[in-house]
Amino acid sequence: ENLIIGNFIGTDPGGTLPLANGRGIELGPLTTNGLSTRIEGNLIAGNSTALLADQAGAVTLINNRIGSGLQGQPLANGGGILLGQSLRANILGNLIAYNQGAAISGPTAGGSMQTANNIIEYNGAGIACTGALGCVIRDNRIANNRGDGIVINVLRNSNLERNTITTNGGHAVSVF
Repeated sequence: ENLIIGNFIGTDPGGTLPLANGRGIELGPLTTNGLSTRIEGNLIAGNSTALLADQAGAVTLINNRIGSGLQGQPLANGGGILLGQSLRANILGNLIAYNQGAAISGPTAGGSMQTANNIIEYNGAGIACTGALGCVIRDNRIANNRGDGIVINVLRNSNLERNTITTNGGHAVSVF
């Protein structure tokens, strides 16, 4: 298992000032060698994209602050979490806020995603599940995003359960 734990990525050591990178974290097929990657307890802010994962096997994000400084202040990334092909993603208990693009987008062909117990607010959009084998979106607070709260563009196997979805600029939920 690959571990990325307790880092300040794109900020000063106090987590209050942006010191931008291109992408905060990028995972691809050559970096994982079929292993899983656990990303936990990081502050990822001020980057062009917080996380790009494509063909990276299994990825778990737990208790990260993405787009928010240590004191809760906006330190936006350009994009939040971008999930590509052939990926199994579990996104659990994160604060994802103030990003210019969607908080979570993907996974694309051959991937699946589960999100639970996240706070997703003040982003360009909330969660966009597109082209995946399926998404399970449960027990999240999705609010105050400029676009839609949740967009599902999947043919099968998606479940939305017990989410609080309020005051988004677009639709609460779009399924097509």
